[in-house]
Amino acid sequence: MRQLRVFHKAMADVNRLRIVRRLATGAATVAELTAHVGLSQPLVSWHIGRLRAAGVVVTTRNGRETVC
Repeated sequence: MRQLRVFHKAMADVNRLRIVRRLATGAATVAELTAHVGLSQPLVSWHIGRLRAAGVVVTTRNGRETVC
């Protein structure tokens, strides 16, 4: 039940929905997501952290870049 609550809470934000919609078309770096959604890099990273905690996205590191 807690996991379901975390998932719904993660998906309740319009910016996170925009990020998920973009990722549905293919993998993207945080920099690419920043340009797509028009938010600052720290804010996009924070949203990615919430989505990762909810099990919605998986991230990997490629050098200094984070790929979702």
